Amino acid sequence: MPTTCSWSASWSRCSRPNYVFLLVCRAVLGIGIGGDYPVSATIMSEYAGRQSRGRMVGLVFAMQGLGLIVGPLVASILLGSDISGNYTWRILLGLGAIPGLAVFYLRRQIHETPRFAMAGGPRRRPRPRARRRRAPRR
Repeated sequence: MPTTCSWSASWSRCSRPNYVFLLVCRAVLGIGIGGDYPVSATIMSEYAGRQSRGRMVGLVFAMQGLGLIVGPLVASILLGSDISGNYTWRILLGLGAIPGLAVFYLRRQIHETPRFAMAGGPRRRPRPRARRRRAPRR
């Protein structure tokens, strides 16, 4: 019962207009997206061939510009509609999380890059074996 009360109290706090919640979510989203751009360029440069490597890395960074155009455009459309401002920022935050969730899922589906595999892949240390306890001698 106390857990349910705590959960419902925190949910009601999040469902009201709350600028602190918005700022925290935007910060987490920004850190995630900011960390993804260099990783995306690195993965693309390792998978692309020599002939198309520059073009593919350029396309990765061009998507940043596309997002800087599409994001405010969608925000302008939502703000111009009859949707309340309390719901508009939540919709925009949810739409901004969709590409991040897609990247999170798709990164787990790709195999290691060939260069990483040729270099030996991840080095795993063997787990120490647990010693078997012996019964005391009588």
